[in-house]
Amino acid sequence: HAPGELISGQTIIVKTRGTTVSDAVVVETAAIAATLSRAARKEKTSPGTRGKIVGRLFQHPLWLERELGLFRGNVMHLEMSIDQLFMLRPFLGMGRYRTHLKGLYLTGASTHPGGGIMGASGRNAARVLLKDLDRRRL
Repeated sequence: HAPGELISGQTIIVKTRGTTVSDAVVVETAAIAATLSRAARKEKTSPGTRGKIVGRLFQHPLWLERELGLFRGNVMHLEMSIDQLFMLRPFLGMGRYRTHLKGLYLTGASTHPGGGIMGASGRNAARVLLKDLDRRRL
């Protein structure tokens, strides 16, 4: 993840640098592939990699916000800062998946442990729901 804005408030312009960044990713990937490929071990880059690319999509923060509606282009939905982690995610009092409304549970990228660990927040919320069903809290 590359932030769309620095702590200083300076916006990172990716429209003009998007191609440059995505080109750098292709070059680095080719170099890594060369070290992993038996046939290309003796060469510094993997021959023909660029010619085999049929398309690419550089998902920078501006694109994520514009195309997917992710606030500030953050795939985690929240910042990875101490005030938005663990029981504070998505905010204090709602970090245990159960809400103040009977039968309403929260899950998704905005709940612990976030969107980077696929399905974990859904599993955690389901466990809370099952425990409530077992205790007849619903």
